[in-house]
Amino acid sequence: MVSTILKTISRGVVGAVTGLIYFFLYVAALPSVFQRIAGLPVGIELPMDFLTILTVFIALGIAENVAPTISSAVFRVLSKLVGASYLYFALNGGIVSANIANFIVTLDVSLLIYIILAGSIIIGVLDAATYACRSSLKE
Repeated sequence: MVSTILKTISRGVVGAVTGLIYFFLYVAALPSVFQRIAGLPVGIELPMDFLTILTVFIALGIAENVAPTISSAVFRVLSKLVGASYLYFALNGGIVSANIANFIVTLDVSLLIYIILAGSIIIGVLDAATYACRSSLKE
């Protein structure tokens, strides 16, 4: 019984770390890479509170690692969908505006955002399918 509790706690810790990695990837890394690619000082609008989005990613990470096999695959895809959706809304759907020397410059790079969204969904589904198949083989 103690072994089961320790295993569940260790899975929860791994899940929290996974949630932090998703948070860093979707909230910090990808928007800053996008800013460098655009070459403009982009003002990223946060669609929700910083602590709320951090909590959502950590909760999904914990659920992904503690839940049974099928549920875990669903939480894995949901983590990637939440991250991709956050990126979409934080970057204003791909409409980038900047004020340069008293001129407002607007770029429509929504295609890049859609590619990132589609890639996240495809990778999430493939990752969840692989994880579910691998877990079902262990049982």
